[in-house]
Amino acid sequence: MVQSTVTLAHNLGMRVIVEGVETQQQLDLITELGSNEIQGFLLGRPTPNPASHLQAHADSPLSRNLHECLTVSEA
Repeated sequence: MVQSTVTLAHNLGMRVIVEGVETQQQLDLITELGSNEIQGFLLGRPTPNPASHLQAHADSPLSRNLHECLTVSEA
């Protein structure tokens, strides 16, 4: 079923983001199935307070862009 979903999304010109990857076995399978992006505990724990994390890394261009996105979505 996951392969069908990934294939359908790609055939529609969409990118596939898989969330909740917690084991190497899951990562290997999802990578083999063709996911474009992957999120989960295996790759990094969630930040309890994204705003404070952004403040701590405010000098990075990526953080500045992310902060702008968060600010717009909160308005």
